[in-house]
Amino acid sequence: MIISNMRYPFGRKLAMVETPSFNCLIKTAKDGLFRRQSTSFSVFGSGAVPRRLVATLQFGDHLDSDERLRIHDIMAEMLDQAGMNGSSLDEALRGVFEDLEGKNIGRGTMLGL
Repeated sequence: MIISNMRYPFGRKLAMVETPSFNCLIKTAKDGLFRRQSTSFSVFGSGAVPRRLVATLQFGDHLDSDERLRIHDIMAEMLDQAGMNGSSLDEALRGVFEDLEGKNIGRGTMLGL
């Protein structure tokens, strides 16, 4: 279940997905002052602490900020559906990355679960 999906100032968005299979924090934000947004994926336990970064997604340069935030929502929905259907976070992220890379939206990097 997507328990929160909030937009914050300066083009940031944060979603928390809790499923029977995994809990994932999805953060889309700028990498730096003059850089574009990217998305990071972290696992968390109860109470959202502690978190551990497990993957990142670098968007293609052709996407504007609003498109990136829309894709953030799509990724949250995809992870939620996969987790509710029993997939592990590793399987779910690989599926999301494969789909987005096939559509030339961005490139995902697994950092290890």
